[in-house]
Amino acid sequence: MASLADWRSETRPLYRVLFEVGLLLFGGSLLLGFWGSFRVWGTPPSPVFDPLALGKKFYFAGDLEKAARELRTASLVYYLAVDATAELADVYQRTNDRDALVQLHEARVAMRPFDAEPRFALGLALLNANRTEEGIATLEIVRRSVPYPGVHEALAAAYLQADRLGEAEAVAREGLTVDPLSAGLHQELAFALQKRGDAGAAEREFQRAAQLANESAAAGADPMRGPARETLRDVPDARVAR
Repeated sequence: MASLADWRSETRPLYRVLFEVGLLLFGGSLLLGFWGSFRVWGTPPSPVFDPLALGKKFYFAGDLEKAARELRTASLVYYLAVDATAELADVYQRTNDRDALVQLHEARVAMRPFDAEPRFALGLALLNANRTEEGIATLEIVRRSVPYPGVHEALAAAYLQADRLGEAEAVAREGLTVDPLSAGLHQELAFALQKRGDAGAAEREFQRAAQLANESAAAGADPMRGPARETLRDVPDARVAR
C-alpha cells in the first residue's frame, strides 16, 4: 500500500499542471482583452480596477479626454452595456465626435444584434453624422420588428431630411396609430403636409401638435420629447429580427 508521502509525490505534478493551465488561461484572457481593445478602439485598456467609476469621475470633473479613455475600457469590460456606454456616448456628442459615436453603437449592435435599443441608437447616430440613408435603413429594421418608442418620429424626420415626403407622411401616420398623443409625430406630419403643398391639413396638424405640447407642459411632462432627446437610459430594451 502506497504511503502518504508517495501519494503526495504522485499528485504534485498534477497540481503543477493545473496551476500552469490556470496561469495560461489568465494570461490568455488578458491578451484577448488587449486585442479586443485595440481592435475596437485602437487604444490599450486602462489597468484601473474599475474603469467605469474612474471614467465617471473624469466625466463629472469635465476632463472629457480622460473620461473617454476610461469609459471606452469600461464598455469592453462590461460588454458594451448601457451603464458603461451612456456617458461615453454623451462625451462623443459634447465633443461632436460623430464617427466615434457611430463606431460605439456599431460595436454594441454587433454584441447585441437582436436588441432594438442599440440599433435604434445607431440609427440616430448615423443620422447625426449626415449618413441619412444608412440611418433610415437602420431605423427601418427597428420599425418593422417592434413598436419601439421614438422610431416613427425619427424616421419621419429622416425622410423629410431626404426629401422623401410620401414616406415621411406614411411613417408619421403609422406612428400616430400607435401613439396618437405624440406632439412630435403630429409636428412631423405637419411638416410633410406643408412641403407637399397641403397647407390646410398642415395647419390642423400644427395646431394639434401645439395643443398636445401645451397639455404635456401643463402636466409637467416634456412636451416635445423627440428622438434627439432620447438617451440610452430613456428607452426600454426590446428584441428585433435581423
